[in-house]
Amino acid sequence: MQDHVCDAPYSSIERVEDAIAEHYKTIRLSTAFVAAVRDHIEAALNDQVVGQQLLRKNLEDQLAQLATKEDNLLDLAADSSFPQERIRQRLREIARDRQRVTEQLSEVHGDLSSGRAFLDAHLNLLENLHELHLHASEATRRKLHQAIFAHVCVAHDEVVGDDIRSPLRELLAAERGWEARIAGATPEVARSTAQAATARHTGPERPKAAPRATWPNYRTSGLTCLAAFTRTPIAVSLLWWS
Repeated sequence: MQDHVCDAPYSSIERVEDAIAEHYKTIRLSTAFVAAVRDHIEAALNDQVVGQQLLRKNLEDQLAQLATKEDNLLDLAADSSFPQERIRQRLREIARDRQRVTEQLSEVHGDLSSGRAFLDAHLNLLENLHELHLHASEATRRKLHQAIFAHVCVAHDEVVGDDIRSPLRELLAAERGWEARIAGATPEVARSTAQAATARHTGPERPKAAPRATWPNYRTSGLTCLAAFTRTPIAVSLLWWS
């Protein structure tokens, strides 16, 4: 239920969407940061690929050694003068070792291109977000809103806060920390700067229950957080503070 204590005018969907469109200008990564992240990703992935290749080679060598030991024991087993029970015990141990090494080998991933593509897609998104929103259709804008934001907080036709989804939120925060380091800040100060940016895009603490309303008009009471927004009439969550 609404408290009817707010005398602010109704906010139309057009004014809210204009505010959100303007807010998109503030959500972007600089070209320099994107280039730096891509360089680090490439170096890290190259190191990881080399590490995975070495691990695979080591495990494959272990399997080859186990196979050789097994063949030698089978040759001994053909000679009844050798202790057969001890040979069978060693064969069982080799079988357990082979299973363990085979399981480890199945977890080695040599192709990390999907991880690179995932991060690269988010970098591209945040590098050109406003342009993408500006030229998108209404259906695409709706999907874009839902992909970027969990909530957007609007007061008096202005965006005053947001809750950006991961990993976009972490990328924006990382840029703030990176810029601080480039400017000469200590690692501790840069880390605090990044943490503050993360908190800024996490959104306000929300009550457990929220009243409901529908487009096209809604009345704000101090601060309104929209769980979703589109020109298509839908129900949205309204969070109220007196």
